[in-house]
Amino acid sequence: GLRGWAALAVVIFHFTIEMWSHRYPSFRSFLPSLIGNGQLAVAIFFALSGYVLTIRRWGRTDNPPLYLALLRRYLRLTIPILAAAFVFYLVMVLGLTPTHQASRIIDSREWLGRIADFDPAIIDMLGFAFARVYWFSLKHNYGPFLWTMVIELWFSLLVLTLSQFWQLKRSPYVVMLLVTAVFLYYFPQAACFTMGAIMAKLQVDGLILTKEPGKIESIVATLAVIAAFIAASFFHLPTEQMSIRSAGKLWPIAICGMVLVCAALRSRPVTAFLLTPFSQALGHLSFPVFLMHGIIAAT
Repeated sequence: GLRGWAALAVVIFHFTIEMWSHRYPSFRSFLPSLIGNGQLAVAIFFALSGYVLTIRRWGRTDNPPLYLALLRRYLRLTIPILAAAFVFYLVMVLGLTPTHQASRIIDSREWLGRIADFDPAIIDMLGFAFARVYWFSLKHNYGPFLWTMVIELWFSLLVLTLSQFWQLKRSPYVVMLLVTAVFLYYFPQAACFTMGAIMAKLQVDGLILTKEPGKIESIVATLAVIAAFIAASFFHLPTEQMSIRSAGKLWPIAICGMVLVCAALRSRPVTAFLLTPFSQALGHLSFPVFLMHGIIAAT
């Protein structure tokens, strides 16, 4: 459910702040940032991935072979990416991507104007879907919002490896904390991936999330969710130069994202909301929504 709402926030961010704020400064305000905090959503994605990938692996000696776990992760990401990239290729071939004309209208040449700004080729598209999407490919991009897949694949490799061979080290905490510290400085949102894995390890070790939250803990956790959400929205407020992408503003958002994920697990009202049928349905559709909204932006 949390992943679903995060995906919706990314869509809102791209179709409000990212698309219109250059022409209409009113979009650089608190309310759009509150409901469309794309940077917070990405932090949540990574934290959830690190947590979910390792929660059933820490402390076990019967994990499947590492190569099989990595292959499954690669295929689980690549198959839907390939489908989305093929659709993107088709709309480009059919001439349904007037991004250059649209970018002049909304003064977004540096964002919308760079989407679908090349001649499509089927081999090029296949190369993107199978390999280049997992590197910072800025040219011939058949998925303009898929830069997150770089982190999803390579940090999956990191945490799956650590959770596979944890018994060979005294503690994997040191490695994950070092990686987290480095990436909080250079690429703050990526640090949420290892923070999610740390949270899973702490839970498996019986240090956190060992029992159902009490009433007071639930109230505190609910307030923490609200506080993290509001604080991240203030940090998310873009300037005229969209300086939100600077690491100086992203690391507080990353911390807020991790706090929000942890607190959501201990808040009864938030948990109940995320377990509603709509939230669950949104969660199941989160990856397709994330993949396909770039195609909608291009058309």
